[in-house]
Amino acid sequence: MRRIASSLASLMLFLSAISFLSNMQVARASGTIYIRSDGSIEPVTADILTFDNKTYFLTDSINDCIVIERSNITLDGNGHSIKGRGTGIGILLSGEHNITIKDTFISDFDYGVSIDSPRSTISGNNITCGIIINSAYNTISNNVLDGKGISSSIWCYYGSANTIVNNDIKDGVYFGGSGNKVYENRITGLGITCKASSNNIIQRNLFFACCDAGIILQAITYTRPYQYPQNNLIVENQIVHCTTGVSLDSARYTTIYHNNFINNTNQVSGGGVSTSWDNDYPSGGNYWSDYIGTDLYSGVHQNETGSDGIGDTPYLTNANDQYPLVERHNLTFWQTQRLNPQAQFTVTVETSRPAAIFDASASIPGWNGTHLAYLMEYNWQFGDDNTTSTTSISTAHIYPSSGIYTVSLTVTDRQGFSGSNFRQVSIVMPTTVSIQTNTPSSPLGFTVNINGTLQDYYGNGLKNQEIVAYYTFAGIDTWIPITSDYTDTTGNYAFEWIPSATGYFTIKISWNGNITHFSANNTASYALTTHEEYFIAVESNSTISDLSFDAQNRTLIFTTIGQNYTDSYTRVSIPKVLVSDINRVEIFIDGVKTPYSSKLLEDSCILEFVHTNSLTKIEIQLPFGTSGFLGLDLWVWAIVISAGIAVVLATSTLIISRRKSKSS
Repeated sequence: MRRIASSLASLMLFLSAISFLSNMQVARASGTIYIRSDGSIEPVTADILTFDNKTYFLTDSINDCIVIERSNITLDGNGHSIKGRGTGIGILLSGEHNITIKDTFISDFDYGVSIDSPRSTISGNNITCGIIINSAYNTISNNVLDGKGISSSIWCYYGSANTIVNNDIKDGVYFGGSGNKVYENRITGLGITCKASSNNIIQRNLFFACCDAGIILQAITYTRPYQYPQNNLIVENQIVHCTTGVSLDSARYTTIYHNNFINNTNQVSGGGVSTSWDNDYPSGGNYWSDYIGTDLYSGVHQNETGSDGIGDTPYLTNANDQYPLVERHNLTFWQTQRLNPQAQFTVTVETSRPAAIFDASASIPGWNGTHLAYLMEYNWQFGDDNTTSTTSISTAHIYPSSGIYTVSLTVTDRQGFSGSNFRQVSIVMPTTVSIQTNTPSSPLGFTVNINGTLQDYYGNGLKNQEIVAYYTFAGIDTWIPITSDYTDTTGNYAFEWIPSATGYFTIKISWNGNITHFSANNTASYALTTHEEYFIAVESNSTISDLSFDAQNRTLIFTTIGQNYTDSYTRVSIPKVLVSDINRVEIFIDGVKTPYSSKLLEDSCILEFVHTNSLTKIEIQLPFGTSGFLGLDLWVWAIVISAGIAVVLATSTLIISRRKSKSS
C-alpha cells in the first residue's frame, strides 16, 4: 500500500512539473529586450525567465537594454549585469507604474535606468551610469550609485515627490522637480543641487568631500520671471570636508538647523533670502567647526547664568545662526560609518625629459565616523617596476623609455586605512638634433656640407628617420627646403647644399617626431663672403650681422645676437693665404681678448671660440706679414677680399643640392 501511495505521489509531482514548465518562459538574447504589457518577453531568446508574469529574473548577464511596458512587476537581476556600449539607456520604465528593479549591476550607458513610470522602486542595485527620473512617487533605496565624475548619479529633472533613501551616492543628486525627500544617504564627489526646486526635505545625510558644495540651492535666471528654490528644509545633515557646505545663491525661505558643518573650505556661500539658520531656543541652530564663541550663559538672550549647549554669541560667517551648537548634533548610524580615504591624482607629462609629475593633492582623507583621518603616506607604483613611498603630495619620476605605463597610487590615513586608484600615462621621449657645417672651396661655387645626429634623451641614435633641411635669410618669412634624407643606423645624417650667392643664412634641420618621440629641430646661423674661389665663412648658433673686413687694419668684424646669458659658439673659416702665422691671430669680444682653438686645413684656417650671448661685437685681428700667394703680399689679398665682402642676397631660386644617398 505504501508503494502504491509513493508511486501516485511521484506521478503527481511529475505531472505538476510538466504543467509548471509549460507555463514558464525562458530565453537568450540579442538587441533590445522588451517585457510587453501582456507579460511576454521579446525576443524569446532573451536571458530572462518568469514563472508568473509578475517577477522576471535575469538568467545571465546581458549587453543590451531592456524596455519594460508592463505594470506591477519586478525585474530581479539575480546578481547579473546589464552592460551597454557607452550610450543609450540600460532599463527604460516606459509609461507604466509600480515597477521594481533590484539586485542588478548596470554600467556603460548614458543612464542606467530611466523612470517614466510613477510609483516605481529601484533598490539594491549597483549602477555606475546614473538614474534619470521623469515621474512622481518613486523610491530609490539601498543602491550604490556612481556618476563617474562627469554627471550626477540621480537626475530628477521633472519628477516630484520622489524618495531617495539609504543610498551610497558618488557624484550627487540633481533636482528640477519639487517635493522630494532625501534622507540617510552617503554622498561624495558632487552634492545635491536643487535648481529652482522647492519644498524638498534633505535630512540625515552624510556629505563628504563634495568638490563643489554639499548642497546647492540655485535659481533659474535665463527665464522671465526668474524661478527660485523656495521652502526647502535642510536638517540633521553632516557636511564634512566639502569645498562649500551649503550654497544658497538666491534661495528663498530656506530652513537650516541641527546640521554639523565640519572642516569645509567655506561653510556657507550666499545668504539667500529669508533664510532661517536655527530652530529657535532651546532647540538651537547648527554646529560649526570654526565657531570660536563660548558657552557660559543660557536663555533666549543668552544672558542667564549657566551653559546650555548653545553659543553665547551668534555665528555670523556668511550665516545668521543666532543659536549655534557648541557640540555636534546627535548622529545617526549612517552618518557615523567609516569612509576609507580616496586616492586621486593628476599627471603632468614633461617635454624636456621622459618624465611625469604626479600630484595627489585631490586625494580625500578618511572619515572615522566622527573626525577626518588625514593622509600620512602616498605609495606610487610607476608601471616600470619602480615604486616610492612619500609623505609629500607630489612626486616626479623619470622613465627609461617611451611607452604607456599604468601608474597606481595608494594613500594611507593616520588610522592605517587605505584607498587606491590608477590611470595610464603616455610617456613620449624627448629628442635632439645636432647641426654642423663645413665649407670647402670650389671654383664653380661653394658647397656647404651639413651633418649631425638625431638622438633621444639618453643619447641613443634614431635610425631610418626622415630629416629635412631648410634655409632662410633676412627679408623673407618662410623656410625654403634644401633636401631631405634618412638617418643611418646610428642616427647620423649628412646633406650637401650649394647656395647661389653669398649672404647671411639660417639653416634649420627638422624632424617631425612620431607617437613615441617628440619632434626636434635645430638652427645654425651661417654667413659667407667670397671672391673668386677664396672665401671667409662664419657659422654660429647666434644670429650674425654686420660682417665686414677692414683691409687696412687686417681685421674681420661682425656682430652676434643671441638670448642673454646663454652660451654661443662661433666658427670662422679664413683662407690660408691670408694668415701668415695662425698663432699670431688675436680675437677680441667687446674689446676683450679671448682665447680660441685653431686648426689648419688644406686651404683654410679654422678658428673656434665660445662666449656668452648678448649683442656682441667680435673682431679678429689677422697678423701682418710678407708671405703671400701667387707672389702678392698679404695686404694686397686683404684688399681683394675686402672688395668682395659686400653681401649680395640672391633673389633667384637657390640651387637645390644633390641628395646624398646612404647607399653610396
